Amino acid sequence: MIVVENLTKEFNGFTALEDVSFRVEEGETLLVLGPNGSGKTTLFRCIIGLLNFYGTVEIDGVDVKSNSRYVKSLIGYVPQAMGFPRGMTARQILRFHLDMHGVDVDEEELLEKFGLGDVVDVEVGEFSGGMKQRLALALAISHDPQILIFDEPMANLDYEGRRVFVKLLRECRARNKTILVSSHKFSDIAIYMDKALVLNEGKCVYSGSLEELVKKVKATKLYIKIGKEAELEIDGVLERSKDWIIVETEDFLGVLRNLIYKNVNLKALYVEEPSLDELILKLGGGENIENA
Repeated sequence: MIVVENLTKEFNGFTALEDVSFRVEEGETLLVLGPNGSGKTTLFRCIIGLLNFYGTVEIDGVDVKSNSRYVKSLIGYVPQAMGFPRGMTARQILRFHLDMHGVDVDEEELLEKFGLGDVVDVEVGEFSGGMKQRLALALAISHDPQILIFDEPMANLDYEGRRVFVKLLRECRARNKTILVSSHKFSDIAIYMDKALVLNEGKCVYSGSLEELVKKVKATKLYIKIGKEAELEIDGVLERSKDWIIVETEDFLGVLRNLIYKNVNLKALYVEEPSLDELILKLGGGENIENA
């Protein structure tokens, strides 16, 4: 369980976070939304114990301020960008990380899982940005932490990395891991999230279930392409063509889950979502709105 109470962080007189409070139960997933500069990264760095702050953060009942080293051992963290030593190979970096945590896994097997099996002994300086991000994901789960924190994981991932990350997210949910993911987009991975926290200018403008947040968002348009042989009965259809359906709904999560559960022959899906600015405006800007 993660409990954050009245978290405030200042940098040289500038308030990056102000009086932020929420909790995430064991096995829950939390989507942290907010534009650039809203405090998402600062929040994660406070939770991990990388920054000093006012207020309280507890991980499984352990105070982060007084036990930051122990707390770090419980968490797998992927920042927006990793500064790997260019002259070290993926194997060497992974082995160093494993030795630090006192665990032993098969480096090649783990890196293969993240599409890096062919570059295990290649220096990381030769890696693309997406490959580095996949290596960061491998490091985050290598010591089997109960809590995983991903800061804008989809922003720097290549196509293979996005596929791997979504698969990893599903697997970690199935294993009852507690997961926090930040994003500046609403629907990237929302279907896998239980709760949402929305930050704006360092303040919490929403904390609660994802379903309740969706209800506050204006109707979203879904452009769904299905196989010609498929039949799909769905509410909110605006238009149909031979194999495209345009749906307007206030429950796009429900629509997506329905498609998955019914194993629909889905050829393509495009989501026309409200912008994050629209969402924050709808939530009342800087007002602190909490929904249990």
